[in-house]
Amino acid sequence: MLYEQGKYYHIYNRGCDKGNIFQDTHDYEKLIQIIETSKHDEYVKIIAYSLMPNHYHLLVKQHQNQYLNG
Repeated sequence: MLYEQGKYYHIYNRGCDKGNIFQDTHDYEKLIQIIETSKHDEYVKIIAYSLMPNHYHLLVKQHQNQYLNG
């Protein structure tokens, strides 16, 4: 799949059977820390995110054309 430069993408993940993926405040903080320390800004800019007990959403803008194998 080709992700195109300048395009926006909605990325989300939800727990199995709609189960919670965040159990407490520490879990939310941990995901935010992972996002902030990752090298995502080489590829995308995070425009917005929303974290809820059983799922999260990221809105990202692609910096450069990128192929994803898999």
